[in-house]
Amino acid sequence: KMIGTVLVGVAGDASGMPTDVTLENNSGSRVLDRAALEAVRKWRFQPAQRGGTPVAVNLLWLVEHTTVRGKI
Repeated sequence: KMIGTVLVGVAGDASGMPTDVTLENNSGSRVLDRAALEAVRKWRFQPAQRGGTPVAVNLLWLVEHTTVRGKI
């Protein structure tokens, strides 16, 4: 069983695409950290808006992992 929480920094552009994804606080497991970064890079966001116009944003996101390894 693998459990961990990763804090990921995300810069998103006005179209909702992540443009920069960084590891802000690791989980203690390189496997979980890498999985969190790879997942967030694939995400698409509803863009933030200012005055009705989409804008770029910087945010922090917690990614929580609970993985149970079973027999194949």
